Amino acid sequence: MAKINSVPFKKFFIYGIVGVIGTFIHFLTLVLLVELFNQDPVFSSSIGFIFTVIISFILNKKFTFKTRSKNNSILFIKYSLVSISGFILNSLIMYLTVHVFTIHYFIGQAIVIIVLPISNFLLNHYWTFNEKMESL
Repeated sequence: MAKINSVPFKKFFIYGIVGVIGTFIHFLTLVLLVELFNQDPVFSSSIGFIFTVIISFILNKKFTFKTRSKNNSILFIKYSLVSISGFILNSLIMYLTVHVFTIHYFIGQAIVIIVLPISNFLLNHYWTFNEKMESL
């Protein structure tokens, strides 16, 4: 039986812990803005996503990927591109769920919580923080 490389799985586990923290921040922001400040769920989820990106970048850089890269500007650009693609996907999912299919915004956010961590981990693991791919 082939031995599975545990490094990506360990990183994914740590990424998951960071993701739980980010999910809490995202959901808290969403619910507070919608329920207390009567804001649109798409807008509120987008604000929550932005807060989550900032906190997740700091935590993932330090704890998940532990990059040795000295080229922080390239690293930040790559991370930002992954985050922007995630932001667009987040907004699209929320828009379709809330405004097209008229489903409760919690369902849309649940879909976001499943799709975005997987896609962002794969992009960040194999592209952003891949030391063999330092250039854009």
